[in-house]
Amino acid sequence: MKKNNLLLTALLVSFSFILSCKSGPTGEAYTLKMRLAPGDNFSQEVKTNMDMNMAGFSMKMNMDAETNFDVLQNDTAGKQLKLTYTKMSMKMDMGDLNQAVNSDSMMNESQQKLVGRSVTLTLSPQNEITNVSGFDSLLNSDMYDPVTKQLFEKTFSKEQLNSMFGMVFSMYPTKPVRVGESWTSKSKFNVANIDMGMKVKYKLLSVKDGIAEVSVDGTFDGDGNMKQAGINAGMNMEGTQTGRIRIKLTDGYLKNGNYTMNITGEVNVMGQKMPISMKGDYELTGK
Repeated sequence: MKKNNLLLTALLVSFSFILSCKSGPTGEAYTLKMRLAPGDNFSQEVKTNMDMNMAGFSMKMNMDAETNFDVLQNDTAGKQLKLTYTKMSMKMDMGDLNQAVNSDSMMNESQQKLVGRSVTLTLSPQNEITNVSGFDSLLNSDMYDPVTKQLFEKTFSKEQLNSMFGMVFSMYPTKPVRVGESWTSKSKFNVANIDMGMKVKYKLLSVKDGIAEVSVDGTFDGDGNMKQAGINAGMNMEGTQTGRIRIKLTDGYLKNGNYTMNITGEVNVMGQKMPISMKGDYELTGK
């Protein structure tokens, strides 16, 4: 009997060891980090398909934007990158309102003014955008009307750039990771006076031919007030963001990726509450 008990114990220990080896991260630990060496140049193109609905009114929007980054500085004094918009096009379907408002031509004319414009980004040690400089001359120029200047101011604000490119810089783990290992990133930003908080869980799925594939599983929520045409509208939103991105091991820059964003919320206008929903599909390509 004693011999059988010893044999059973040995089998249980061996089985537990096998299970522990099969669960959790395994293999080589990989460093996923943007090189950001002075002189480096990389770009990102984002194609967006967005469906929005508020109080029964539906709108579809397609956008294709490309930005180029030049690394100017990365030392103990800080990190600086030059951001330049190289392509911008937009198309919108507003249903029955299309005949009344020529939205495509107006938006494209407005957005095209961003092409070729540059600003300088300052990044924190955690790669958060802490300062944006270089667009004061655009705001003070007599070449542009007030509406265009307002577009520049909103597009190049620290809050807007963090909302657009925050994930590009913050998706990297703080230490080498193995296949199957996860890490999280938290950030806060403001869009149209809506304070947003985001938490994203990343997981290294595989490494093949020098490319790391990472899953994205994020949640976010926010509330605030928007003011349009003299009317204040309270808004609260929550949503999810899921997808996959692929990163080059050689320099840590994005190769490609895709993710889907789903948002639901409520708008309060003069005591009247209206539901709002948005779904966006994003395709990312790095160069």
